[in-house]
Amino acid sequence: MTQAAPVTFTATSTSLTLTVNGALSRVQLETGAAASSFVQTAASAAARSADSCRLSPVGEALIQRGAATLLLKGQGISGSLGRLVGIGTGDEIMRLNTAQTNVIAGNSLAIAGVSVPLPAFGICLGWSAAGRSGSYNGGTIATDATVPAAAGQVFLGRNQAGLFAAGRYDSLTVWPFGASNAAIQAKALAYS
Repeated sequence: MTQAAPVTFTATSTSLTLTVNGALSRVQLETGAAASSFVQTAASAAARSADSCRLSPVGEALIQRGAATLLLKGQGISGSLGRLVGIGTGDEIMRLNTAQTNVIAGNSLAIAGVSVPLPAFGICLGWSAAGRSGSYNGGTIATDATVPAAAGQVFLGRNQAGLFAAGRYDSLTVWPFGASNAAIQAKALAYS
């Protein structure tokens, strides 16, 4: 990154030479569509396990209600069966399907067809006793009569079993009510 702006390049051989013009205080080189958080190390390369983001008990309680609305914004997301918002037990909240061609709510509601890595996106999903509705990037509303049976721990970018959706998560917003379809569609916009 240069002044917090990513530098993207494609390596065409097995070696890479970088020439610095100016001052360079830190560098982190990795593959993927989005960079992970910076890891300060000594003079040698380091590896780490994937980041794990579990919601607080208050955040979990909001999602476990009979009615709620989630707005997730991010970019560069991918992962077969990757959980965008995953739970410990019950119905998965938001995920990619095995082929990474659909964003799905739970096990059955296809919100949108996609290709990975996901470009900058916004996914909004709301539910109440009447069912659930979702929109991807302000597209057509998808609905069904299922109410998520969310119980236990709630995670961003994975579930309790460790099915990850890697990439950059910009924000997760939770409202303690099921929003209208028009509001869901209006809120499902990429982070700007």
